[in-house]
Amino acid sequence: MSPQHRAELSRSLALASVNADAVPRFHCWLLHEPGLFYAEHGNQHDELSRLPMLLMAARAGGVESLPATPLQALADARQADASSWGKAGVLASSLASMVRSERRSRSPEYAAMLAEQAMSGLSTQVVHALHDVSRSSAFSTVARTGRRVVQRHPGVADYDSYLRLAARRIDDILSTGGLRPLFYVFGHSHVAGLEELAARGAWYANTGTWSHRHHLRGDNKNSRQFPFVVTSTSLAGRQVALRHWDADTSEVVCSTTPVGDCRRLPTWEGIAVEGARR
Repeated sequence: MSPQHRAELSRSLALASVNADAVPRFHCWLLHEPGLFYAEHGNQHDELSRLPMLLMAARAGGVESLPATPLQALADARQADASSWGKAGVLASSLASMVRSERRSRSPEYAAMLAEQAMSGLSTQVVHALHDVSRSSAFSTVARTGRRVVQRHPGVADYDSYLRLAARRIDDILSTGGLRPLFYVFGHSHVAGLEELAARGAWYANTGTWSHRHHLRGDNKNSRQFPFVVTSTSLAGRQVALRHWDADTSEVVCSTTPVGDCRRLPTWEGIAVEGARR
């Protein structure tokens, strides 16, 4: 989101682009393609990584200008080798900053920034409702974080339940506004996944990650296959699928639960060319 990071990424992509006219587009918070998909990173629904004033990061100061999230504050405390009491103090301070930011996000100034997101085909009222989907307080953050820690014991780990819950809440909002897409796409959890939302006819999809540290959390345990999500619309209808790029064969393979035709995307190079063409 930070302008300096956008510029650096754009320069790097320009050096390797298959099409000189292919310019990357950045979306500060969400990407909405009416009738097809709704996508966002997902950190806004994670109590430890939520940035109540997320859109401020697109300004000159970038993410660094915002208060540290509880997760970042704890990471900094660990790196500084703080004591247990020191870590507790850092976490408490971070939670207090988050609560203050939640209050500030209701200011007229931030409301004006949210209104700019209405250009995504969403009304200002809907954008405000989406912003509040996972609004948190210090108490709710402590309670939900504790529950998630307990759930992550061996054998009962559930790394993305909060994102699937967010997908259902967002689906309620967009269904009411007559803007309902077929797919809700997230990242953040590092767990690749594709599943139908119960009794809704819409799908939750997660791109997973290509980080060796995390990407084996999903069903695919092949350390040489890397996940991503494909969504498309054509005369044949709307499709979503979880794919894996195989580093040994340089080919795309289907997941165990695809929705759509994997044969339409035989190679990674084909995807890159089609992406550049679009």
